[in-house]
Order: sequence, then structure tokens, then C-alpha cells
Amino acid sequence: MNQPDEQLPPQKFVSLSAQLMASLRALESTRSDCLFSDPFAAQLAGSEAFAFLERRKVKLEEEGRAYVAVRTRFFDDFLLDSMSWASQVVILAAGMDMRAFRLPWLEGTKVYEIDQPQVLNYKNTILKNITPTCQRYTLSADLTKQWHEQLLDAGFRSEFPSIWLLEGLLMYLREQEVHELLKTISSLAMAQSCLGLEAVT
Repeated sequence: MNQPDEQLPPQKFVSLSAQLMASLRALESTRSDCLFSDPFAAQLAGSEAFAFLERRKVKLEEEGRAYVAVRTRFFDDFLLDSMSWASQVVILAAGMDMRAFRLPWLEGTKVYEIDQPQVLNYKNTILKNITPTCQRYTLSADLTKQWHEQLLDAGFRSEFPSIWLLEGLLMYLREQEVHELLKTISSLAMAQSCLGLEAVT
């Protein structure tokens, strides 16, 4: 999938990227043989993201649809397989991720979504009348700066196992930022914790 126009301001770029991923998940959900169902994706994507795809005449199978669909299903399975021994889930750069609403979490599971404030504000406004299937917490933070104290203040317990998801994130960071991010996660994740990520270079 090509990146949105890099002439966009950084905040707009982040927001549109998240909405474009939602639009691809929405399109996958309409297939009779879909790998997952995300009933909220189209609303989160908004008309701007669909218009962007149409404007660029994106060939979905060649430029992102298959990849995003398989990635989404892969990490769905990863989270569901891992939650039997960890009741804390941290989704970094959560974007328009709807797993807190569409996956069948075990009772008492806490899902922490961390992203830029403009992304979470947009998302929370649309979802204000939808009930999550877990205990959901949203934290506005820049992942290239200090953010772990916000997570701890929100109730995350580093002495308990946790599940971490870095989907569609690392390719946007510089190498040193990736190292610092993984060091922070290591300091917060005790033994038996799980980390799901993709490394696209």
C-alpha cells in the first residue's frame, strides 16, 4: 500500500494513514470469504479515506488489500491465543484498531490503546455509543518520547504478564527510536509476556 501524500502535515499524515487501514479492513469485511469481520471499519475510515483510494485508483490486491487482511487476521489469532495467560493488552500506535470492540476477550481483560491525540479523539468521538468487549483505556502519547508513566498511571501492572502489539508501526520509526521503544517494552513486560510485531525494512 502506498503511503499517503508525504506533503501532508505530519498530524494529518498519521490520521489519514490510520483511516486508510480502516478502509482496507472495511473492504475485506464485505467479502464472502473474508478473513475477519470488522463492522466498525467503514465508519472509522470515513469518506475521505475511500475517496483517497478512488483518487489514486489503488489496485487493492496489488497495493495493500491482501497484506492488510492477512496481517489483521494473523494478529487477531495471536491475541486470542495469548490472552489465556495474560489479561493486559497494549496496542501501540492503535490507529483505527477495533479489537477492543470486536474480539471476544475474557472477562477482566484490559486493553490499552496508545496513539497520537488527534487519532484517538477522532476515534473516540465516533465510538462514543459503542461498548467495548473489554476494559478499554486510551492514552494520548508520542511513542518516540516518554510514555510508560502514562501507562502505569492508567493501571497497567508490570509485575503481571502482558501482551504487546506493534502493528504497522516500526517502519515509520528511525532505528534508534525502534531500539528505545523495545527497551521500554522490555522494562515493562515480565516473563511470559508476548510481543507481536512486523518488521518491514
